Amino acid sequence: RKINWQDLGKQAASEVKALYEFEPPKSTGIVGKPKKTVANELDAPKGNDLKGAAVKNRKFGPVEGETEPSWGKLLRKYGAGEPPESMQNPHAHHSIFKKGRGKKMIEYLDESKDIVERYDIDWYKGPENLGWAPNKNHSTKAAKAVRDYLVKVEQKSQ
Repeated sequence: RKINWQDLGKQAASEVKALYEFEPPKSTGIVGKPKKTVANELDAPKGNDLKGAAVKNRKFGPVEGETEPSWGKLLRKYGAGEPPESMQNPHAHHSIFKKGRGKKMIEYLDESKDIVERYDIDWYKGPENLGWAPNKNHSTKAAKAVRDYLVKVEQKSQ
């Protein structure tokens, strides 16, 4: 059975839309100030790399030394037009995030990238993975929702 990945991308985006529109409750707790002596002992973070994590060779993705494209311009080039006027803080959004924070998020993103790469879908620059969305909620929960949806669709297609 042939999969129409552009339609799939739109369906996935609509299914996780609620995640992007979610407004977390305001914090009620007070967070203490970090102790300067501890903070000075920490190394600066280096990208999204986890210690000991193997770098995965991918079909698609950023090329070392290459400047990231203007995602909004690329999305417009694909025919998406302008973001809706009612959308607050819009940005050209990757449904499968480019990078993750934390072990679980990176795991979900890797699984999503594996699935779409099996079908020669460019998760980095391809139109199937780009759309206008509010610039918020780039969460592990959202990454999991996209991964779960892709797994479900792939299982149905087999």
